[in-house]
Amino acid sequence: MLSARLERYLDERAGAPILLVAEAPGYRGTRVSGIPLTSERQLTGDGPAEATATIVHRVLAELGLSDDVLLWNVVPTHPGDARSNRAPTRGEVEAGLPFVRALALVERVDWLRDNGCTNVVLVAHSGGTIVSFATLLRYDDATFPVAKLVTLGEAIKLGWGLEQKSGNWVAGNSIRGNVKVNHPTMRWVDVWASYDPAPSGELRGCREAPLIAVERVPEASTGRYMFVESRPVTNFMHLGLDHGGYWLNDEGFLIPLIRHIDDPNGDGTASRFYRDSLGRTVRTERRRRRVSLLLGWRWLAFGFGIAAVIAAALRSSLSDAGNTVARLFGLLPLPASWFSRVTCREGEEAGRYTFFVNAAMPLIGSLVRYEGWLEREADAATILSTPAAGVATRTEAAISGQA
Repeated sequence: MLSARLERYLDERAGAPILLVAEAPGYRGTRVSGIPLTSERQLTGDGPAEATATIVHRVLAELGLSDDVLLWNVVPTHPGDARSNRAPTRGEVEAGLPFVRALALVERVDWLRDNGCTNVVLVAHSGGTIVSFATLLRYDDATFPVAKLVTLGEAIKLGWGLEQKSGNWVAGNSIRGNVKVNHPTMRWVDVWASYDPAPSGELRGCREAPLIAVERVPEASTGRYMFVESRPVTNFMHLGLDHGGYWLNDEGFLIPLIRHIDDPNGDGTASRFYRDSLGRTVRTERRRRRVSLLLGWRWLAFGFGIAAVIAAALRSSLSDAGNTVARLFGLLPLPASWFSRVTCREGEEAGRYTFFVNAAMPLIGSLVRYEGWLEREADAATILSTPAAGVATRTEAAISGQA
């Protein structure tokens, strides 16, 4: 059933102009569904869901690209068991590379060129960086013309590190070589998050793969080294979320990506989109501060939680332990500015008592919004209110005594 489902999927996406390559199937996603980067729940509404598949499909839908993307994995089969994932071995990656090349990159670029695309921008994430690099090494610019390579959360340094430690730098190695030889005019932009464990910092080349990471690529780059534009970004400052968080980072990744695609032969300055450099800088800095603040509060809350558990363990009774925990968390400072956006109004209008309540917090937005009026109807008071969702509700309550 899974092979038939995959065959139908490949037939349906045969003309897709975009290829998105991930590392390997997950035990809750492709292993069950048979479709790369897709969970069974997304196909049938039942079965397990997978976080990566959910994020990828949501972002593609938001960008209007759901039907224009072919999803694939470097390693087409799940490396692990029914309850866990593991990193693919070198042999599994090597075995999967021919499928990716045959299925994908060269053929997709040919298809784009045949349909009038004059400049191709290749976007690669994680293990897709290894596939892209190996393909660029194997095919020259005449066969595989790529104007720009954009990598995010690259894993090529991990491959180089494993090769060097094993001492297996042999002639013909698929990830060894100077990509500038085959593609002398190609531009390379590398995006990395400081908390992403895959790249673990900016891209650095080695003797067998000469690369130099720079903030801005010089106009005339001569010599044997490929200059790579290095772009650090702030995703979530979270080891578990940063590797998949690029596509949720509008300010740091998606906007620059749009600009680079729109300016395939340049550094993005000639793009028609988001031309205000000051506005882009302000948005990026606001995100950095927002994420830093949330990170600080996560660590502070974690520290208070540990202290509360230790303090509670030293108490003799359950009530004392509960009181101790409450007192400790009561010491957690909350800025008064967080609660400065509470608005309350009341008054009289057309013989009715009117009221309005709105409470909001910075970064979060509106928490409570409630407005309405109270009017007299014979011996009963009628309350007509409009909650935040804008749905009017009507409640009548008898009033005893004087109204």
